[in-house]
Amino acid sequence: MAEDDEVLLEKQIQYVLKNTADRIKDRGTIPGELKAIIDALFEVKPPVVNWKEYLRRFAGSSDKTYTKKSRRKYNKRFNENAGLKIKTKKHILIGLDTSGSVSDNDLMEFFNEINHIWKSGVKVTIAECDAALKNIYEYKGKVPESVMGRGGTDFQPVVDYYNKNYTIYNTMIYLTNGFCPAPDPGPRTTCLWVISSGGDDKVNFPGIKVKITKQDI
Repeated sequence: MAEDDEVLLEKQIQYVLKNTADRIKDRGTIPGELKAIIDALFEVKPPVVNWKEYLRRFAGSSDKTYTKKSRRKYNKRFNENAGLKIKTKKHILIGLDTSGSVSDNDLMEFFNEINHIWKSGVKVTIAECDAALKNIYEYKGKVPESVMGRGGTDFQPVVDYYNKNYTIYNTMIYLTNGFCPAPDPGPRTTCLWVISSGGDDKVNFPGIKVKITKQDI
C-alpha cells in the first residue's frame, strides 16, 4: 500500500473509532490499550489562530445586542420585575468546505477550529457548501454526525449568501482545503481563509489567509 493510502486509511480508522466511542456511554468497558488510543483522539488541539484577538481586531464593532434579565440590576419603572442588562455578542458566519476533495481529517481539523471560535464567546453559524450551498445552521458546541456535500467545489455560493446578508454577521471565516479558484466577486468585508494542513494555500484569496499546522489528530 502506498504511503499516502496508508495515512488516509489510518485517519479513516481514527475517525470511525472516535465516532463509535462518542456513542458509548461507559468507556470503562473498553480495553485499556484501546481506551488510551481513543482518549488521545478526543484531545483538544490548539487553535491555528488566536481567535479572541482576531475577532477583536477584524470582526468589526457592529456587535449584535440582546437583553438579559438580571436580579442585580434595579428596574426603575417596575420594582417587582427584574432589570434588563444589555449585552453584545459577535455573530460569525463560517463557510465549511464539504466537497469531495475534503478528507475526514480535514473536517476534524475544521471542527477543532470551529469549536475554539465558538468557545471564544461568539455566535457561530455554519454554511456547508460543496459546489452549492447545502445546509445552514447554528453551531452550539457539538460536532454534527455528518455533513452535506461531497460534490465539486465552489466558494461563490457562500460568499454570495454572505454578501446578501452581511449586515447580520460581523465577519466571515472560510474553512477549506483550498483546491478551488478564488470567488469573484469576493466578500464585502474582511474575510479569513483557513486552509487545512494538507491543503493548497497558493490561491490568492481575498482577505487574510492562514494554514493549519500539520499535527496528529
